[in-house]
Amino acid sequence: VRAYDRAWMIHHHAAKSMESKRTGFMVLKQIMHYLNDMHRLPSASMDYTICYFRPENKFPDRVFGGFARELKNPRGCSLDLFAYLPYTRLSLGTKLPEGWTLTQSSERDLWEFEHFYMSQSGGLLLDAMGMRHTGVRQNSLQKTYAEMGLTRSWQTYSLKSNEKLCALLVVNHSDLGFNLSELLNGIKVLVANSKALPWSVLSTSISQLAGEFEMERIPVLFYPMSYVEENEIPFEKHYQMWVLNVQQGNEYLEYMQKRFRISYK
Repeated sequence: VRAYDRAWMIHHHAAKSMESKRTGFMVLKQIMHYLNDMHRLPSASMDYTICYFRPENKFPDRVFGGFARELKNPRGCSLDLFAYLPYTRLSLGTKLPEGWTLTQSSERDLWEFEHFYMSQSGGLLLDAMGMRHTGVRQNSLQKTYAEMGLTRSWQTYSLKSNEKLCALLVVNHSDLGFNLSELLNGIKVLVANSKALPWSVLSTSISQLAGEFEMERIPVLFYPMSYVEENEIPFEKHYQMWVLNVQQGNEYLEYMQKRFRISYK
């Protein structure tokens, strides 16, 4: 699915064994054929490919994570680890403490977080989500989905303490039909200043945005993992966010052929 303006998402890549055949590799081969052809069409708006997977799952960790680790170039292919926590809609009327604000992000806010992210990861997360330099650009994609009777939108909010950025909260909305894990229908929390951000304040800001959802349990992804660990926040599982710059597509095909003997001829 086309998840963001310039990024497509490999969603729910899974397959059962069939007559001792490597069904998972068969499905993956078809996906890679599709992406390798589609990204050449300007109308596809495909600069990046995204995939989420559980790091303990050996198959996706080998075929996706293995390439990122072997390439050793986060600007070509990156991995960012998130903590996943379903958030219950509670205390929606709670206000932020004095001095704290939660407003739509400005270009400066995105620029400031970009500097933090590049020093922390150096990866492609912000590129894929359209949050570098020119901010979130969603109008064309939102309109395209709306014309087909579907929902796909996102908005970025800045949580600040006395005008100093502490975190970005990206609110994603989409239809259940193409969003089986709700990874495009929830909130991404991107913490920029963990030492200045108490969990009680962040939790309140999440509660305020949770009112936009009709679900009782809203999926929330936290980055970086260090914030969750330092604040001893209970979470259900990890997700790796894998992003591939399609300009590295040939290298990825070569990796798959070399490591797993998958031929794309």
